[in-house]
Amino acid sequence: MADTLTISVIIPTLNEEHFISAVLADLYHQTRQPDQVLVVDGHSTDKTAAVVKVWSKKWPAVTLLASPKTGVGNQRDFGGRAAVQAKSAQKNRQQLLYFFDADVRVPRDFLDKTISEILHHSIDAACPRYIPVTSTLRNFHQKLMVKTLFAFLNCLFWFGQKYFPAGAGPCMIVTAPLFQKLQGFNSKILVDDLDFVHRAGMLGNFAILDQPVFVSTRRFEKYGTLQTFWQYLQVSWLFITHRTEHTNTLRYEFGKFKK
Repeated sequence: MADTLTISVIIPTLNEEHFISAVLADLYHQTRQPDQVLVVDGHSTDKTAAVVKVWSKKWPAVTLLASPKTGVGNQRDFGGRAAVQAKSAQKNRQQLLYFFDADVRVPRDFLDKTISEILHHSIDAACPRYIPVTSTLRNFHQKLMVKTLFAFLNCLFWFGQKYFPAGAGPCMIVTAPLFQKLQGFNSKILVDDLDFVHRAGMLGNFAILDQPVFVSTRRFEKYGTLQTFWQYLQVSWLFITHRTEHTNTLRYEFGKFKK
């Protein structure tokens, strides 16, 4: 069945010239390469587009798309719809959509192993384990706090997968039919990722996969460990209590990071 499967990767970007090449390299070297990689740019003012165009010449699966609207939710939604539309001409093929953040790193066998697990258990939507890359943090206490936070979130997601599905933006996986049924992402709220995964889990067979994606800690570096830790807890609480609209009052910038 895997040989009749189309794998589409969607990556929203905004000023990611220092990070996008690494995740594209990870995808290029996968034991099972994706069939298409759509980098959806939100009008970057740096060299993001130039980096992606270099990759598209080396690897035809890579396509740079300009999103009509800037915003991670808008860009995810635009990319997902473009991926489904591009595949529509291919009959008798299933399609999986992988949504990645631009600053993640992916193990070489990630696609192979997640595809196998998804097909074996007839999963419609999934998220991996999120592992923080703490090597750039300054001291032991910062590293410990970030690792504790991610461990808490991974446990929360795992225990709630059957009763209160949840996952986050670094990596989300969904079948094309379920994506269409959900009508994509709700870009009007800050936590479009949490909302999307929750809705997907309520309508389809959802699971937390036993595979890791490595997540950048650059937000902790820029805004401080305590402030970011507190913000993540606020977002989690508002999501759990079904008050996602209140997250729009939180400061959570997109595309404001340097190497």
